[in-house]
Amino acid sequence: MSKLKCICGHNIVDQTDFLSYKAEYFSDEDNELYYGKLTSFLEKLVKEPTQDREDQFADGRFTEKHSSRLALSDEINDFLAGLRMIFAHDMYECEQCGRLWIQPDPARNELVPYLPETNQRGILKSHRNSP
Repeated sequence: MSKLKCICGHNIVDQTDFLSYKAEYFSDEDNELYYGKLTSFLEKLVKEPTQDREDQFADGRFTEKHSSRLALSDEINDFLAGLRMIFAHDMYECEQCGRLWIQPDPARNELVPYLPETNQRGILKSHRNSP
């Protein structure tokens, strides 16, 4: 999503990183499968020699052998990004009315609104000082 017009008329814009009104959530029902895939991936990284790991990652993902020579950090990042695409739901908070826009299905670019029953706003903001 790049822009969403809230029911109240406010434009919610998602065109950069570190948005204070955006979050992701993972369904509790997906935790076991998510962490199972993550654990299996990490176990393979620890147990298998570098060359074997490169061959494994190249299998079915790249057409040329040399393309599989990724830095370990890139391999990890690619895997985690893939998990996020499968399991993470986006959520936005309208800064004007506080309405939450929630993605019910991570595979579909569709958001549904929920209006809060209190005046509390900024619920998706980080509690850390910096990114």
